[in-house]
Amino acid sequence: MKRDRLFSAFSGIDDAFVDESRPKREKKKNRFIRIGALVACLAILCVWLFVPFQYNPEQQIAKYRGSEYYPVIHKLNTYLSKPPKYKNNFQKLVASFEVGKGDMMMPDAGADMNEAAGGSFGSKYEEVTDNQVSGVIEADLIKRTSTHFFYLDGTKIKVYSIAGEASTLVSTFDIARPADAGYVYLNTLEFYLSTDAKRLSVIYPYTHKTLGSAYDIISLNVEHPEEIRETTRTTVTGAYKSSRLVNGKLLVIGEYYVSANPDYGKEETFLPRVDVGEGFQSVPMDNIIAPDQVVNSRYNVITKYDEGTLALEDTLAVLSYSDILYVSQNAIYLTRRYNETAGEEPTRFTVTKSDILRVDYTGEKFLPCGTATVEGYLENQYSLDEYEGTLRVVTTTSRNRIYESDWHSGVDLSPDPIFALGTSASLYLIQLEDMQTVASVEHFAPLGERVRSVRFDGTNAYVCTAIQNTDPVFFFDLSNPQNITYKDTGTISGFSTSLIQMGNGFLLGIGQGDGWDTVKVEVYEESENGVVSVAKYEIQGAEYTNFYKSYLVDRENGLFGFGYTDYNSYGSYGKYSDEYYVVLHFDGYHLHEIAKVELPGHASCRAVHIDGTLYFFGNNTFFAQKITE
Repeated sequence: MKRDRLFSAFSGIDDAFVDESRPKREKKKNRFIRIGALVACLAILCVWLFVPFQYNPEQQIAKYRGSEYYPVIHKLNTYLSKPPKYKNNFQKLVASFEVGKGDMMMPDAGADMNEAAGGSFGSKYEEVTDNQVSGVIEADLIKRTSTHFFYLDGTKIKVYSIAGEASTLVSTFDIARPADAGYVYLNTLEFYLSTDAKRLSVIYPYTHKTLGSAYDIISLNVEHPEEIRETTRTTVTGAYKSSRLVNGKLLVIGEYYVSANPDYGKEETFLPRVDVGEGFQSVPMDNIIAPDQVVNSRYNVITKYDEGTLALEDTLAVLSYSDILYVSQNAIYLTRRYNETAGEEPTRFTVTKSDILRVDYTGEKFLPCGTATVEGYLENQYSLDEYEGTLRVVTTTSRNRIYESDWHSGVDLSPDPIFALGTSASLYLIQLEDMQTVASVEHFAPLGERVRSVRFDGTNAYVCTAIQNTDPVFFFDLSNPQNITYKDTGTISGFSTSLIQMGNGFLLGIGQGDGWDTVKVEVYEESENGVVSVAKYEIQGAEYTNFYKSYLVDRENGLFGFGYTDYNSYGSYGKYSDEYYVVLHFDGYHLHEIAKVELPGHASCRAVHIDGTLYFFGNNTFFAQKITE
């Protein structure tokens, strides 16, 4: 046989002749081998095509049934271990030939105390941040006393004297980089100044080299600004979301993400951990809330510290919650959004909903106080407000046909507009006693619009909705929950991303004008028959800062300031644009520009008004300027 192959290779004789010369028994044997191999291949192919995919999530975690965290493990595993889309490889193969022919789900339309004295410099704490809730202080890049400013410029604390145009830099303190820190999120650092002006509490988010996302909470002694020193530091795993300072208690809220395929034998892969002074410890099972329906694998992690010592007083981790949060004088509200399927064939559609969990933080321990469910999703923290035993909520509602071929905006499933497909807006009043909805105005915005900004002010609510670059602004009277009334501006150009009460019945909005590169500031007033525009200020070819804490809001003097980037000329900073901060004065009739300064920093820039002088803070920049109007 070897000789035959050798001759064939050298002579170029066709293989068929060689095979013909072989004995018939050998050819028959080869035929059986080939048939056998073919049958074996077909058998293997059938097994590969038709043997069902294995899916047994309970078996995957059976060995952890003795763990105290098994309830959490079970719910996480149920969410993360999704059943196979197809029963076997045959279904998967067939489906691959029908891409583009099957049903497609439409994407979801939705896919922020001046009593204590005697601290450093012997001066009083003065509030400079426009907090959403009175007495509930929000962290910022700038805080002040009656004599000095504290400004967080990157990772440096800079102290300036308050002396008009003669103000000077007093000292600079560079905050130590956390051990094992990788990337530092400079744009998310912020801090508090204690009401006795003796301490700074700094939130320092970063990526830990082994723990992933983490944030340090750092206490600095500032009694003597020339000798600022760090006194305490603690660490929490996860990403920093927000914080509040209330009556000497520091509330810090983070987000801990559990990735796919965690090792449930290692707590650090599926549980948030907190540095309690003796190394990291997992949040105890008694301090974890795990709802029956898990819609995501993220925790909101709430920690409460004594602001003076940073002693940890309590921790609460809430699984499957990590959307918008709001903090009132009594409670923290955590939210999560998800889609539910409604209707029947052929008019099935998805409805976006939000759960709102109320957590009382006023006692020694965090106390969950019930959950409310509303239709829609929330834009930001200003979409919620607690007032006299009621939680008021504004949402963007979103209903989408499941089958793309049957879907287009504005199709009604019934004559009732509440069942129209697309987006709109709804307002809900929820009774805190039992977290039940007691009143609502559903789908009040034109079909296709979404909520852009919300503000509550006593018994009034203001809502801006928009589709593309046109919007109405709605004024709601909530004084009688059983008879809620509202007026609107009608369709006007642009939309506002922030609404600000300026006092005396005036509402200021900042946002976009006719085009996406037009910045518009507009003042509104309620009239007998509707809502009217009183004054307007626009900048063409610019992009404004929509980070609320960067705004100067001085209601007493009618001042409003904001940062923006001008793309109309070359900038003096070597870029194709200039960064400015502009301050406007509203006199009850018109908006006047009283200051326009070049100020680098965009969202990190700040301005403060004190006794006729404007103080400006930007990246590595500080100066004071008298108002000349």
